[in-house]
This record gives sequence, structure tokens and C-alpha cells, in this order.
Amino acid sequence: MEENFVNNSGEGKGIDIPHEVKRFSWGAFFFGWIWGLFNKSYLTLIGLAVPVLTFVIALILGIFAGLVNEKEIAALIFVFIFFLNAISNIANLALSVWFGIKGNDWAWQNKKWDSLKHFHDVQRIWATAGILLIGVGITGVIAAMTLPSIIINTNNVQNKVMIKKSLSTLQQATFMNETMEIKCKDLSSNGLASCFEKNLVGSANGNRFELADGNILEFSGNNHCSDIDKCYVKIITTKNAEEKISLYLDKKGYIKVDADDAKRIVDKYSTHK
Repeated sequence: MEENFVNNSGEGKGIDIPHEVKRFSWGAFFFGWIWGLFNKSYLTLIGLAVPVLTFVIALILGIFAGLVNEKEIAALIFVFIFFLNAISNIANLALSVWFGIKGNDWAWQNKKWDSLKHFHDVQRIWATAGILLIGVGITGVIAAMTLPSIIINTNNVQNKVMIKKSLSTLQQATFMNETMEIKCKDLSSNGLASCFEKNLVGSANGNRFELADGNILEFSGNNHCSDIDKCYVKIITTKNAEEKISLYLDKKGYIKVDADDAKRIVDKYSTHK
């Protein structure tokens, strides 16, 4: 293919560009002025000037908006900056397309290449790097979109375990109170916390009891726990989930956890859901 090929690369403007060179330059499209510096195509520096100029204008206007006392004028300035940024992005895309169309011509005119193969090998490296860059960008976007969902799902799983564990701890404490014949004399919020304190591992602070695993039991009582929903405890997890469980006095005067509430929570936080 290159037997009768005349290598006139690097001879500047006005030379005949071989048709083998006339291809779209993905390196110039993706990397713009960076590609231009390595390929002696300095016209691509226009692509650097646009965002720099946009940034300077936006910075000056932003400072001015901060100094202006009129809210209407400041709002108009920020709207203008928004549209200026949009126009800058459109201009950059247009320049990238232009660089892609003309890039190979400029690189052939402005830089001496050992051969046509050398030229294409180098440009292929730039194109591959650009494709990899886009791949990394797409991967980043996908990760940014899916990461919140992953975090939420992880938190949900942790909440399931923590809620059920705290519920089990609370049920064991009520059982231990009855076994040790401990009856809660003070059925206020603080009193309930104190009553359970002996059979819970952690520390009490008023009506709140922080368990060893970091979860919090927040007790609420009205001194008459025989009425439905008048006494209860909230399980608050470190992942900002909470569940409310009713407490009541049984016929013997011991505090018990409402069985229906306990079953509801167990069903809600079953691992298969």
C-alpha cells in the first residue's frame, strides 16, 4: 500500500493530504487541546480558551452578584451564568466535532511522521485511550446511579438484623424480670427504662437506653400501663430505622411485650423480604 506513497508529513499547510490520512480523529475529538499539544496542532487550544473564559466570566459575575443588594439582579445574574455554562458546553461539543473532522489533517501537516503506519499507530493509541476514558466515565455514571440503591439495600438488611436482635433482647429482659420477680413500680418513661436496666447490657439516660450494639430503646409510660398503647418502647437503630412496640402489665403485675407487635415486626423484617 505504501510502495508509491510519498511521505510529505510535517511540511505545513498547502500540502496534499493523502486520502489514507483523511479519517475522523477520535483522539482529537476526545482529548482536544491535549491531543493538539502532542500532535503540534495548536489550533485546538481554542478548546481550552472557551472553558477558561467561561469560568472567568462566571467568577466575576458571581462575585458581583454577591455584592449586589438587589435580589432580582442577583437572580438574573445566576440565570445568565447557568445559560452561559450551557452555551459553553455546546460550544465545546461543536469544537470537539470540528477537531475530530480536521484533526488527522492538522497532525499530518504539522508533525513529521516516520511512515503512514507510524501515523495510524499513534492515532489509534489516542483513539483507544479516548474510548477507555468514555468507558470509565460510563462506569462511573452507572456506579453513581446504582450506589445509592446498594447502600439503601445494605442498610435495609442491617436494619432487619438490628431490629430483630433488639426485639429479642427486650423480650429476654421481660422474661428475666419475671424470673427474678422484679416488678416495675414506676411506670413512667424513666421508670420503665430503670426497670429494664438490670437485665440489659448498655447504659440508661433518662427514658433512653443505649444497647451495647448501638441501638437505642426509648421508653414511654404514663404510670398506668394496663391501657393499650399508653406504654411502649421504640427500637431506634444506628441506621435511622425505628419500630414502636407496646408494653403492658399482665395479671401478675409484670411488664410484657405485646405479642402482636412482636409478631408484626418479625414478619416485617423477615430475611426473605
